[in-house]
Amino acid sequence: MISPHDTATDGSRRVAGHLRTLGPEARQARRLLTDLLDAGPTTLERLVAQTGAPRRDVEHLVKLMGEDADRQGHRIEVLAPEPYAALALAEPAPVPLPVEAMQELLAAAPAPVKSLDHVAATADTVLRRARWLDEQFELSQTRVLMLGDHDATTLAFGVLGIEIGALAVVDIDHDLLAYLGERSTASPYFADLRVGLPEPLRDQFDIVVTDPPYSAEGVGLFAARGVEAIDRHERGRLILAYGFPPSSPALGLKVQNALSGLDLVYEAVLPGFNHYDGAQAIGSRSAQYVLRPTRRSKRAAARTVARTVPTIYSHGRQSVESANDGPEVFRRLAEDAEAIDVDELFDAPRVRAGRVAVNLAPLHGRSLVHAALAAQAPEVDLVVPNETDGVRSESEQERTRRLLGAVRFRRSVDGTPFTIVHVAGTPPLPPPFAPLAETAGELAGRRPIDLPLHLLERLVRAEVQYAPEHVGASGRPDPDHRGRDLPRADRR
Repeated sequence: MISPHDTATDGSRRVAGHLRTLGPEARQARRLLTDLLDAGPTTLERLVAQTGAPRRDVEHLVKLMGEDADRQGHRIEVLAPEPYAALALAEPAPVPLPVEAMQELLAAAPAPVKSLDHVAATADTVLRRARWLDEQFELSQTRVLMLGDHDATTLAFGVLGIEIGALAVVDIDHDLLAYLGERSTASPYFADLRVGLPEPLRDQFDIVVTDPPYSAEGVGLFAARGVEAIDRHERGRLILAYGFPPSSPALGLKVQNALSGLDLVYEAVLPGFNHYDGAQAIGSRSAQYVLRPTRRSKRAAARTVARTVPTIYSHGRQSVESANDGPEVFRRLAEDAEAIDVDELFDAPRVRAGRVAVNLAPLHGRSLVHAALAAQAPEVDLVVPNETDGVRSESEQERTRRLLGAVRFRRSVDGTPFTIVHVAGTPPLPPPFAPLAETAGELAGRRPIDLPLHLLERLVRAEVQYAPEHVGASGRPDPDHRGRDLPRADRR
């Protein structure tokens, strides 16, 4: 964290306090301070031209220095540079990237999932991505969210020894979340972003990084979720990867129109920044977009997610070209049960008294366990594709039973490619929408509904309960409580 030198003056203390208030933006202010200290006697005009900093920022920094700086008209000279040395930015000498170490981590990571449009970035790319962020922003006082991370950029921060104020990763791939959670300090969250961003992640971050599905629908949705996660628009950034074939600019225009619909400002587009092992249709390259939200972006994001459809990917059952209005088997189930939309399960949680039917067929089915928990009903029937994780084999079905309790599987119902998963009774887990108690250790304050499967299994083994201070008058947990998983010092 930023702190003045031992020989601090009143001016250097004021500057240190100012830098702390800037959050991610402190990196640029520290560069300005370095140039001011190195310039010797200079002028405002020369310093603005040399640094590219707005004149107002230069004048404010000099004003904070007070008696430590001499200003006569446009002329400026720092009289006491020593107390500011610890606050200035010392640019490190370039060092080779530890590509081999990163390659080993990527080689051990779960394989890319084609139906999720996974294409692996190179080890060099994820390291350059992490280093670029560290060069541009004061990451030690920045809250960063990886919005999907099949490239494992989360691990690159650790490989490079980069300190981050708070780091979280949200993904739909349970295996990937387990891998990242075991090898980094990032807090892992499960979510299908088509259904929603976990409530505790809303309005919590300074920077969101994402490499989304490259359809216009996919880019628009992921960018909208990123906007939802950003706390203050005036300092927030959305770092987004996207590429299109040079011969098809209409594809790029369609995606950029989706971004424009979110009222985002283009701060930079870095062509060819990201390299991939694959994605040859786009030359195995994509640009890095640096986008800034505006005051209107939150409202625009709400409109975008309201129009979201499940078919945001370019491969498989959830591709843009596919169509799935829901199988007949679900319509028959719904005749004898309360049919609940997946969105409603997570957006309006409540305890239900009767039998519930949920259609997960249009989705990947990776929300199977979470949808069953969110239903909070004595009986739940869920329709999922046969290839759904947790259904495909006896060992996967046994894991589903460990998490949900009494479960029956009816595979290939009536010759269809769908399975009915019947859940009866109360699952052996704490209530899904209530923060966990201190007895949950590092999971204290987290909501079970946001946890990936490997952490839910840990809860089953530990038999922890929800935090009693969040129990409502009914004796059940308050579903509206927003548990936080950021370090206490970084909650704002």
